[in-house]
Amino acid sequence: MNPETNRRQFLKTSTALGASTLLPGIGGAQGKSQLVDDFQRPDSLFHGAGWETQNPGYWQIKNNTLRRRLKNVGDRARRTGFPFHSSKGSNPKGSGKMEVDYDPSLPVGILWRRDWKMEGAFAIEIEGTFHGSRPEEIPEGDKASWKMYTPGNGFLGVAFGGKGLFESYRQIGGSTMLAGWTDGEPGGNLVIRNGGGKGNKKIHSKVNVPALSAGQKFKIRVEVSPAKDKATAHTIMQVDGKEQAAVTAEIPNWNSKGYVGIAAQGLIDFDISSFHIEAATDQAEEARHCECLSCWAIGDSLKKVDGKWQVKFMALFASDGEKAEVRISKEVGPKEGWENIPAAGEAEIVNHEWRRNTAVITAILPGNPADTPHFYTIWKDGKDVTFDPRIGSAAVGPGTGFVGDVPSSGSYVGRLPQLKAPYRLGGFSCHAITGGLQERKEEGGFQIAAKGDHWRFRDQP
Repeated sequence: MNPETNRRQFLKTSTALGASTLLPGIGGAQGKSQLVDDFQRPDSLFHGAGWETQNPGYWQIKNNTLRRRLKNVGDRARRTGFPFHSSKGSNPKGSGKMEVDYDPSLPVGILWRRDWKMEGAFAIEIEGTFHGSRPEEIPEGDKASWKMYTPGNGFLGVAFGGKGLFESYRQIGGSTMLAGWTDGEPGGNLVIRNGGGKGNKKIHSKVNVPALSAGQKFKIRVEVSPAKDKATAHTIMQVDGKEQAAVTAEIPNWNSKGYVGIAAQGLIDFDISSFHIEAATDQAEEARHCECLSCWAIGDSLKKVDGKWQVKFMALFASDGEKAEVRISKEVGPKEGWENIPAAGEAEIVNHEWRRNTAVITAILPGNPADTPHFYTIWKDGKDVTFDPRIGSAAVGPGTGFVGDVPSSGSYVGRLPQLKAPYRLGGFSCHAITGGLQERKEEGGFQIAAKGDHWRFRDQP
């Protein structure tokens, strides 16, 4: 299934559940099962335009399934990030001692559906195949005490109640709920628990189930029914077509409202072949997607070669591709149209363990940068990807990860400033992903965001 296809165009009734499958919601509310994604697309490290996550390294598309990734460069980086975080004086709480003995086990990773933010009665269902448990033999240099090697750390299942699409990894709000299978002992457990926040890993309900074996097919279904004060979450697990167990928990209504998705943790290996949603009403929004994540000129690369000025651009894309181009004009909107402006530079899009979907493009400027500003657009495989289609849609706002009001139309191009004194310098902060910085007010402008579960992504200007 093409990830760029509008969700409303490929939504179809689930043959796995049957067209008559109904949601036993409040007051007789009923909804048909809808196949949101069956992952029928070429192998890629990109999970698809309809999904969002803070930690894409957990997932890949492989053999027409969403497959768990268990090994990436950087997985074992220290939590402190850089050595100077441990140096004396760099942190008021710093000990001045470098941390060398640490547990690199990764926390929960959640892949959220960008277009489904649930409210009221609904159900989520995933189907997949279990491929393997955590290794029985501890690799040389690792410790058996690390969380990744201990019972109960491995998890596969669904997430719901997310208030932001970037709740994942170590930034999961207290409202997010997880429901699924964990590799406890003996065998495993079917659980419903908090994903994080103040109720970190609080288990609301669990039942012991047999261990999963390689090759077994599983199905996990969660039905959520809100009431006046509490919501009921009912989780069922099937293995090879037979029901293994079911658990039920009462949770605050606040925990039942929000985004839904897929969750994983630990070293268990599995894939997901389908993701279904049932709701009494169609609550989906169009999942618009921005293919060009960034394209910046590297200032100190500007130089004159054979009488012409050239500069290098660094472009980062959301998914796989072959060729990137930069087209440059002295006009913000050339009369002949950007499609008729020849490429000022092009480069291969590189994707390997050290670089993901990036291109370093050397471009020739059409004039002297001291005389006039220059404007540019970025093209990927022959398509202009400068425009951001999220602006002006439901993909913008609290929890979506995008403020998107500069400019409000989304019709913008890149700008190389005129190099005329006095010069101005700009820099980037590392605090791009955060909760509690700022949020848009309904009447316009910004305010300091309230602390709590409503995580936001502060996009760069």
